[in-house]
Parts: sequence; structure tokens; C-alpha cells
Amino acid sequence: MTASCDHTAKIHGLQVDGSWVEKAIIYHKDWLRSVTFSPDGCHLVTASSDKKAKIYGLSHNGSWVIKAIISHKRPITSATFSADGRYIVTASEDYTARITELRGSN
Repeated sequence: MTASCDHTAKIHGLQVDGSWVEKAIIYHKDWLRSVTFSPDGCHLVTASSDKKAKIYGLSHNGSWVIKAIISHKRPITSATFSADGRYIVTASEDYTARITELRGSN
């Protein structure tokens, strides 16, 4: 998984033959600062200079579906999950950190 200044996060999967294949691309309106999987691998969160963190869930067909958006007043520099995967913490250039409960994480 990568986060890039081209406004995308790219998720890759390992093929049976050992090669990597692109599985999904997630878009933001500005640079991506970070992207992190939840401990169980069923969710991910992106952090972007567009002042938004996007939470995605893995659907039954293997695609990533947006579940929620967390907003700050300035660019978000990082986002991560708690060790148990129930909460997401975002940090921003607005000098705040937010703790958000991941709904339906049980």
C-alpha cells in the first residue's frame, strides 16, 4: 500500500507467482500523507492535505467502500487505528488530534 503526492493511495496484492498486482486506487483532492490498515485488515484510513481522512471498509466482493470521512480545519498529517481497531486517531496541522470510533467494528 502506498500514499502519494499524486493524490492517490494504491493497494497491491501478492499473486500466486510472487508478483504484485494493483488491486485498488483511492483518490483525494490533495496529497496523501498516510494510509494505514486496521489490525484485522478489513478497514483502512487515509490522511490527506485536503483536510480529510477517509475510512474504507472491505466489501464482500473485495472492493474498498467508503464508510466515513473525518474533517479537520487544516491538512491532516496522519491517521491510524488503535491496537484493538475500534478507534481511529487523526492528527492535523490545525494543532488538534481527533479520536473517532469505528462504527460496526465488532
